[in-house]
Amino acid sequence: MTPCTPAPQRWRRWLLVLTVACATAFTTAHGAEAPRASTLLPVETFFGPSQLGGAELSPSGRWLAVTVQPAGERIGLAVYDLHGGQPPQEIVRFSDMDVGDVHWVGDDRLVFDLLNMQRGSADQRLGSGLFSVRRDGSELRHLILMQWWSNPQRGTRSSRRLDIRHRLVHVPLQQMPGAESVIVHGPRQDMPGEYVLKRLNIVTGEVEALNAAEPPRASRWLFDAAGQPLFATVVDKDGEAALYERVVNAQGAPQRDWKTMVRYKVLDAPWQLHSRDHAGRVYVTQKSGPRGERVLTRLDRTSNAPEAQPLVAVPGFDFTGTLVQELSPDGADPLLGVRALTDAPTTVWLHAEMAAIQKAVDERLPGRTNRLLCSRCRQTDRTVVVVSSSDRMPGEFWLWRGPADAPTAWRRIGVRRPAVDPRQMAELNFTRFKARDGLEIPLWVTLPQAQVAGPMPAVVLVHGGPWVRGGTWTWAAMPQFLASRGYVVIEPEFRGSTGYGAQLERAGDRQWGRAMQTDLADAVAWAVQRGLVDGKRVCIAGGSYGGYAALMGLATQGDIFRCGAAWAPVADLEWLLGSSDLDDFAGFGRTELLPLRVADRSTSGDAVRQISPLHLAERIRSPLLLAWGDKDSRTPPKQVEPLVSRLEALGRPPEVVTYPGEGHGWLKVETRLDFARRLEAFLARSLGSAEAPR
Repeated sequence: MTPCTPAPQRWRRWLLVLTVACATAFTTAHGAEAPRASTLLPVETFFGPSQLGGAELSPSGRWLAVTVQPAGERIGLAVYDLHGGQPPQEIVRFSDMDVGDVHWVGDDRLVFDLLNMQRGSADQRLGSGLFSVRRDGSELRHLILMQWWSNPQRGTRSSRRLDIRHRLVHVPLQQMPGAESVIVHGPRQDMPGEYVLKRLNIVTGEVEALNAAEPPRASRWLFDAAGQPLFATVVDKDGEAALYERVVNAQGAPQRDWKTMVRYKVLDAPWQLHSRDHAGRVYVTQKSGPRGERVLTRLDRTSNAPEAQPLVAVPGFDFTGTLVQELSPDGADPLLGVRALTDAPTTVWLHAEMAAIQKAVDERLPGRTNRLLCSRCRQTDRTVVVVSSSDRMPGEFWLWRGPADAPTAWRRIGVRRPAVDPRQMAELNFTRFKARDGLEIPLWVTLPQAQVAGPMPAVVLVHGGPWVRGGTWTWAAMPQFLASRGYVVIEPEFRGSTGYGAQLERAGDRQWGRAMQTDLADAVAWAVQRGLVDGKRVCIAGGSYGGYAALMGLATQGDIFRCGAAWAPVADLEWLLGSSDLDDFAGFGRTELLPLRVADRSTSGDAVRQISPLHLAERIRSPLLLAWGDKDSRTPPKQVEPLVSRLEALGRPPEVVTYPGEGHGWLKVETRLDFARRLEAFLARSLGSAEAPR
């Protein structure tokens, strides 16, 4: 795959009018960068810990914070001095916890949260806390409590800790050295049921309400550089939403009053608030064209309506991305570029020197996506960190200093997964095919390295959600693992998926078990017709909604799918539509989203049972692997265990594994490794593969 090159840019005043056209051409050629491995790669290569995690560049551009995990250790936090020659300094490590998300607060301090990678995912639900530390590792302070059993004590200053009902929502760009602060959301002391925004001083632990009188039940805010909220979005339980703007006086100072900009139904929003730049311009996304793809547009502040001319349009994809910007003391336009996601991430720079550096980096690291992180991007002494990755390479970090034509420094900082040899990884392709009703379906296909004569066995890997985008041109553990065992991996973006326009998304309404399911069969037919896949050796697999689709595939498409693997699956649709257990589907999700997108149980009981795997157990005759966490609250074991009992009574017991302490997602490394080994053995028994162990 060759990363996309944006179409030529043209200017309208300061605005970029950009059309990014990028769709990977599908090829049947297998990668041949290295000879075929004589032995299978270990499961740990794919599902073991990552040596380097997320990276954050400090405001000055001199320091890089990276989460690190040496073999056998917990995840810690290290800081690189990008201007010096010293090795990175590890500044935080706990013996019983792992560092999670990290943010710079000014150039001297950082905040981070924690999780416990050795406990199941169900134990991580009640808050991950907040901690601060200086860049040199001193003054470690505990700011927000975690679960009562998970709060590390040793080495932290613990006065004035906020309770677990508080969460970090924003790190202001402008900071005062020695009094750095962040914005948190938590309950009012005088009114426990009401939540407000607060400024938390991470040096002293002192907290003060912003006194912004923000609308009650706001779920999202946009802030200015000083950390004052200027826009707020409120969603009611019935699916009604409102966007509010804060009133400012003649001098531009925010007041306590807010005004309503627009009201709408969440699923039928005329436009959605996206961002605000440092010059005060507001950006929104709205649907455009026959496929309803979302484009980025500036908001006309006179009419409070989107401008007619989009700023960024990505044909075939919804605009998903961010503005690249920074404050400038000389009053220059803060907007430096736009990041967008097509099949792969890309950045279009408005700043000429950054565009030149991007071009130079892409020439040095071809065939990859190269994301440039910079602070003080306009300065000649800027420091740029390159996050480079591809479908075959999980990621590595490079340092660039100096101009585009003659860098003063160009060196590799580190690799996320040193055990992954890109030459041994599989090729990921993106294409589109026509479903039986003519709807165009995006499709990801991972082709094994192994050169095998004739069609190969395949796994249809169905993403969860289902109202999400499933794939991106990047390295992913499960498809790479399956491809390493000799399987073609087919990942359809079936109707109902997001990211490709409203037409595809809304075509999935009330199509669970119906057209959403036949899209998967049509993807198999497409691959068989092209000689890629042996139509008699295809398995279907997935988690959550993907697990539901795997069960329905065995129940209704047994002539296509020879076996199925479902983890954390939805097995009982009547339970899903009627349960009150789903905390994350409370309110709007339960009253509006599920009846519209899945089915209305009150009027279509028989129809619901016709698309519920539990009621189709007698039709499931192929081998089945089931797995779940015993503390899964999204799709709890109680709604799938009756299916197991029915299959056992029919004399067709599935293979079942339960993981203690895990919830809807699996956190522990040993869980991921164990399931991968079970899946490998299950597929080998059911399908056989040139690369599968005998």
